[in-house]
Amino acid sequence: MCERVIGLDVSANQLAHAITKDNIEYSCHTAEDLSFIQSNSVDLITTATTLHWLDIEVFLEEAKRILKPRTGVLAVWTYALGTLDNPMADAVYHEFHQVLLFPYWNMKRWLAHDYYESLVPLLPYKSTLRQFTIEQRTETTLGQFLGFVESLSGCQTYRKQNGEEAYQEILSTLRQRLVQCYLKFKLRNNNNDEIIDFDSIQITVSSPVRLYLMRKNQI
Repeated sequence: MCERVIGLDVSANQLAHAITKDNIEYSCHTAEDLSFIQSNSVDLITTATTLHWLDIEVFLEEAKRILKPRTGVLAVWTYALGTLDNPMADAVYHEFHQVLLFPYWNMKRWLAHDYYESLVPLLPYKSTLRQFTIEQRTETTLGQFLGFVESLSGCQTYRKQNGEEAYQEILSTLRQRLVQCYLKFKLRNNNNDEIIDFDSIQITVSSPVRLYLMRKNQI
């Protein structure tokens, strides 16, 4: 579909795990400096749950510079942390990431929490701007979901600041509370979560994607 794709990330480790294809080239680079890309040359720029981490105004100026006039499209999308199919489990999950982890999130993360609504005034090409909400429901297991939770930046910051023991304790408590919600029984001690097959517990996570599309309408 695309003859040439350029993928950027500031993390060399992330790029080391990127999918390789003949038409994709990767660069360890910031999105705010696209000086290596010719002006008015790009058909499509995509940024996936990334805009809030950037110097937004600097990035958007660069995006406007390199997009092709009249046809170049900027696509920005994001999602929140999702909703669980069990109301009690969902309340536990939201208490975990919105209350317990609140001091450990980078404050820019909350810009994504409202699906970038607060950033819309900064987006260019207002006359062509379109918004779409794409419903996304993921069938997964409690084990896989807990793996996702551990990857969250708020969790990793908590781990660095409070140490491994405290980190494992909050994860154990979260596991126990979620299992109680889904299996409707109480765990008697902290070691019981080690014998439960978390991948046998099927769950559904709803995480709508908000997509903003805008076309460069300037020469």
